[in-house]
Amino acid sequence: MVCGIPFLTAFCWVHYSDALKVVHPLAISNTSAGLSAWNYGTMAQKISLDVWTTILSRVFTLFGLPTQAWLILAFSAFSIVLTRRRWKEALLLLGLFLISPAVFTNLHFIHDYYMNANGIFLLGAVGFAVAALLESGEIRTKICGWLLILFIIWSGFSGQEELPYRYLQVTPNKEILQLTDAIKKNTTPDSILIILGSDWNPVVPYYSERRALMIPDWETLTQSQVQQALENLKGEKIGALLICEQHRYSEDLLMQQLKDLGFSMPIIRCGQLPLR
Repeated sequence: MVCGIPFLTAFCWVHYSDALKVVHPLAISNTSAGLSAWNYGTMAQKISLDVWTTILSRVFTLFGLPTQAWLILAFSAFSIVLTRRRWKEALLLLGLFLISPAVFTNLHFIHDYYMNANGIFLLGAVGFAVAALLESGEIRTKICGWLLILFIIWSGFSGQEELPYRYLQVTPNKEILQLTDAIKKNTTPDSILIILGSDWNPVVPYYSERRALMIPDWETLTQSQVQQALENLKGEKIGALLICEQHRYSEDLLMQQLKDLGFSMPIIRCGQLPLR
């Protein structure tokens, strides 16, 4: 039941989202079926030492700095061997940790942040190593367990300052809020934004509380795909065209397509705002 409910929820959501994607010319390639081969990767990747080195090199983001992370893992493994406790639970969680990158190899290889989702299993394995020390009858072993806990806490706090996404967490992006506030004031709630640039980032539609057609920054994107997506907006009110940052799709071509379809809207140039 505990596992069944999340899996059923995920299955229903993927089925629903796929049904929406197949009717959208810019999203049809991103259905679960369309992305499956890309997510799984190739057999060559699955047995590549370089690929696994890249994936596992991100383990440190779970614990702190690289040296601290490997010390925690090494001492955790030593603790399991020394006490001969909790090794079944630790091995099970280690296996679960490795299953996801073994199956979705390219997904983990390309996107470093998937370590944060999958890392819960490795954190659990370390937790059982700590438990093995604390459950020991020897006072010295228990002291080692508490010292390991303190080291993990210290490593997490000290290493968090050096993590690659730290600057995004501590840097308030006031420019975006100024932009989205202006959009909310100057467009109607039922209008749609067309956004060129800011690929994969929904921050502008989210904070402006407006629907949006975002032109993706894909090398494979074709003129006909964009044309069909724009034609689907006939009858809708276009609030603004946002040109947010560098993009592959021709700005002049997009302007001409909009003109040919009879769309007229204000143009907002966002420059190099930190939208990512």
